[in-house]
Amino acid sequence: MARGDERGGCRPTADSNADNATYATNATNATNATNATNATNATNATSSTYAAKRALRKTIKSALSALTPEVKRSQSARVCRTVLDRGALNLIDSLPSSSAICLYLACDQLNEVDAGEILEHVFSSREDLRVYLPRVLDRDSNMHFLRVYGHDRYDVVPPFGIREPTLVGRDGVAREDVLEEAGLAVVFMPGLGFGKGGARLGRGGGYYDKFLEGWREGRGRERPLLVGLAFDEQVVEEGVVPMDGHDCWLDVVVSASAVYDMRGSRESRES
Repeated sequence: MARGDERGGCRPTADSNADNATYATNATNATNATNATNATNATNATSSTYAAKRALRKTIKSALSALTPEVKRSQSARVCRTVLDRGALNLIDSLPSSSAICLYLACDQLNEVDAGEILEHVFSSREDLRVYLPRVLDRDSNMHFLRVYGHDRYDVVPPFGIREPTLVGRDGVAREDVLEEAGLAVVFMPGLGFGKGGARLGRGGGYYDKFLEGWREGRGRERPLLVGLAFDEQVVEEGVVPMDGHDCWLDVVVSASAVYDMRGSRESRES
């Protein structure tokens, strides 16, 4: 008895081998075709999202360009008061001692909400908190948040004159990097556009998205509260801001005239 017969089978013929080869070829072709179709669909979806983001950026930039310095100062002040108001969000004074927060120094040329009042409040009334500000490292979307103190030193970075913390503090020691620390409680973020449901439209660099991805990679780290600060002209209806898989969703959006709090829906959105 042949070995094939010993296993309850029969010896394959030339025709059956040819059939098997044809079947395998067809299966491979079908798989390749499916993969190609999926890749094409993904590319088309990415291109569509990119185009939609580009169009929305243009619209919001046009609206922001019409704001006067007085209007921007007034709206920024209202945003900061809402963040600090103990009867409203109370996002600062409710934090436990030694909590870390990430803020930013607004760039007027980029029409960002000025969060300086929040920063001043922390330095004057919550000195037990640790404050970190962003510093761009390169053009590959790498950005770190370095610890700063009251009346600190900053570099002015062209072409927009963005102020960033120096790599070394006044004491001559390299600054703490929040990615090497623990207890990050809140990240206050600028942006170009914000959806009422928590979507955020940046300027296309992906710096905040990559930073938050790096934070999530740390073992045992809890997700910080993500808060967007916006002029009223930057807020659009839910679903208008196109979102990719790597785009971060905000928990709270604070504008000059409204607060959009999505903290109750965070879990369902991330699942």
